[in-house]
Amino acid sequence: MSESKELFVREQELEQLQTEINYLSEQLKLGTELYNVLADDLSEAKEEPQDEVGRKNDDNKIKYSLIPPVALESMAIVLTMGADEYGVDNWKQVSNSRERYLDALYRHLEAYRAGQTFDEQSGENHMAHIMCNASFMIHFDEENECGR
Repeated sequence: MSESKELFVREQELEQLQTEINYLSEQLKLGTELYNVLADDLSEAKEEPQDEVGRKNDDNKIKYSLIPPVALESMAIVLTMGADEYGVDNWKQVSNSRERYLDALYRHLEAYRAGQTFDEQSGENHMAHIMCNASFMIHFDEENECGR
């Protein structure tokens, strides 16, 4: 590819990234506004006395609903592709797994930083691959910490 074509392609990729950043920025603003409204509603609801019937105390409990569904779905797609190709939970059996999955995480991160949103092999977002590799690392850390 000629240098001018390569430059043109890079400029288009940068424009696309800027458009995505602007979109995500707007979504973040909307999400922040929604969060503030809901937080206000929640604080008002806590001030109101509640009957014991139908009451459930969820204070200090993990809120899985905070995970963006699209991110969770993307991660599940990547994990399903891996399970189809290598077997369910095969990632736990890989030798030298900590180093290899950390390397994989960085490869996906660097591809993303270079402007490549989607992995060429899988067609899925590099961030979903990063989430999978990071979850593997967390698993291995917890496994070592707990002596499993």
